Amino acid sequence: MKYLSFFALLVLISCGAPAEPAENETPVPGPGDQPQPTTSEMPVKLDTITGVPPEIIGCNCVYAADSVDLAAEKYLYLASYGKTNPADEVGLIATKGQRLQFNPNTPETSGY
Repeated sequence: MKYLSFFALLVLISCGAPAEPAENETPVPGPGDQPQPTTSEMPVKLDTITGVPPEIIGCNCVYAADSVDLAAEKYLYLASYGKTNPADEVGLIATKGQRLQFNPNTPETSGY
């Protein structure tokens, strides 16, 4: 009987409300909490570029979100290849309404 009352008391105490952190304490994230992404981890939303711009002439590479956008010439990425001088090759993406042009052969952009 003594063990039964001790067990009942233990159950009642453990079922209480969780303690609130003090004002100056930061709550410790639990196993189910997801950390908020930092700016560098946030996904980038690419805009489409309609048609092939004059910078991309000749042999090129294009990527679209799906076959419907490809047929409508709405591209996410365009690049010119096969130039005599690789430094003249151009890559294009668009984000936040702004078209960004880069050389896909530079060390900063190679491998992407």
